Amino acid sequence: MDRTLQILLIEDDEKTCIDLKNAIEEYDDMCLVATTNNSMDAVMLTKYHLPDLVILDLELHEGGGNGFMYLQGI
Repeated sequence: MDRTLQILLIEDDEKTCIDLKNAIEEYDDMCLVATTNNSMDAVMLTKYHLPDLVILDLELHEGGGNGFMYLQGI
């Protein structure tokens, strides 16, 4: 049974987002379902997409909130 690993990226650094997106796209069995730089948006995206994996930046200087706020929200 083939299954695609769904990934949510919570990151505020644009270059890091691009690099991770490019790396994920190299694999047929991985899919980036959403990207955000805001912890509250990330909670909503997690509830909506129910990703298999979350890549979480703990310090969201350019977005809103932080990784700990996201963890509390879920």
